[in-house]
Amino acid sequence: MGRDFHADLTRLLRDAGCWRVDGGKGSNEKWRSPLNGRTFIVPRSKSRHTANEVLKQAGLPKAFQTEIGGAGRRPTRLGFRPGFKRGRDSRHRQTREAAPLQPIRL
Repeated sequence: MGRDFHADLTRLLRDAGCWRVDGGKGSNEKWRSPLNGRTFIVPRSKSRHTANEVLKQAGLPKAFQTEIGGAGRRPTRLGFRPGFKRGRDSRHRQTREAAPLQPIRL
């Protein structure tokens, strides 16, 4: 399982002066920011991207970055090989320069 960012996220929000307001459904909490006056939702997410988006909505800078030694590019079986292009109909077609067009002689 991934890391839970909720405790660190709520600590950062409280340190910035944000407070929890009534409302929110399920595992989501509703918070208010004094920096921009916005009300925003804080989910219990295991994604650093979601945690950084909540900070952005609160008017704060990013605080959660990738850890050193984290996952890099995916294995080659998913198609991330140098020299190959992924697309809708060209899944593993090699990328090449198109040959110049020759004029048609009639």
